[in-house]
Amino acid sequence: MLVNENKHFERIKDNLIKTTIISHLYLVFIVIFTLSITSICNSQITNNIGLKDSNCILVQDSLSILPSSVIIEYQNIRLLSNEYTVVDNEILGLPSLCKKSDSLKISYRTFDFRFGEVLSHLDTTQMVKKDIVYIGYDYSPFKNSNNQAIISGKGLDYNGSFTRGFSVGNSQSLVLNSNFNLQLAGDLGNGLKIVAAISDDNIPIQPEGNTQSLQEFDQVYIRLTKDKTSVVAGDYQQQSRNSYFMKYFKKLKGASVTHGQSLSTTKKVESRASFAVSKGKFNRLTLPVEEGNQGPYKLTGANGERFLIVLAGSERVYYDGVLLERGEDFDYSIDYNRAEIVFTPKRIVA
Repeated sequence: MLVNENKHFERIKDNLIKTTIISHLYLVFIVIFTLSITSICNSQITNNIGLKDSNCILVQDSLSILPSSVIIEYQNIRLLSNEYTVVDNEILGLPSLCKKSDSLKISYRTFDFRFGEVLSHLDTTQMVKKDIVYIGYDYSPFKNSNNQAIISGKGLDYNGSFTRGFSVGNSQSLVLNSNFNLQLAGDLGNGLKIVAAISDDNIPIQPEGNTQSLQEFDQVYIRLTKDKTSVVAGDYQQQSRNSYFMKYFKKLKGASVTHGQSLSTTKKVESRASFAVSKGKFNRLTLPVEEGNQGPYKLTGANGERFLIVLAGSERVYYDGVLLERGEDFDYSIDYNRAEIVFTPKRIVA
């Protein structure tokens, strides 16, 4: 009998504990809810309004007004709620109230936002006429800021790519990859023009030498031009004029400044200064060929190196003292990456 009474007492005790915990939780919830509601509203605002100048609009706030917080006193007497109206962010007085010559003391609180503010998902200001004879309008829901260029400039044309990534495999660890290429050309303003090819690739890949003209995509340079002055920084080539003496053709990496000046209508003076290093090493090779064998023939370096890369467009090939032309439709084609030359059927090796 004693055991049963103890069990009954423990049940009553557990129920009391549960009831107490639930009551405390409800109390905490009510306090938090009250504080959250209170935090939405700003502190109380008190103004003295002159009725003659109010034009029946007693208050016009930038935020929505809490109607239950409005207190209006006239000559220290609180007015009834039917003598004024609260509409969103305005407190309007009745005509009978506006005819009084004294001032009012108005106290109210506001929310942190404006309920009556008109919001639009689409920008209606982008409705523009397509042309003069077009009656309707072409509407674009996108703002002009979304179509702004990354690089500002009216006469500037550019294209390129910028990538970031990583690679991972079962036989290698995590490797980060980066690539940046930019081609830029146009007018920067005030007569300053720019032509640039920028890249962070450092791979010595040359174009194919099977055409007469080459597209050297490994060039990295910036050229600025204003009036008769030009500045080049990066990869560029320097070639002599059509003269019998001092002939040269160099592919360089550095900087060059060129300035031209007209002395008269028929005479001009051009000055050039360069500071650069050569991109390659000069070598002259007498290639032993076999009769009837068009190639490929392997080119070697000055010290007999067999693994080398030929700078694109820097070669001059002579056959029996005759300068040959590059291209599959001409005399020879060359693989710059493998340093191999093949003669075409137009130039039979004999």
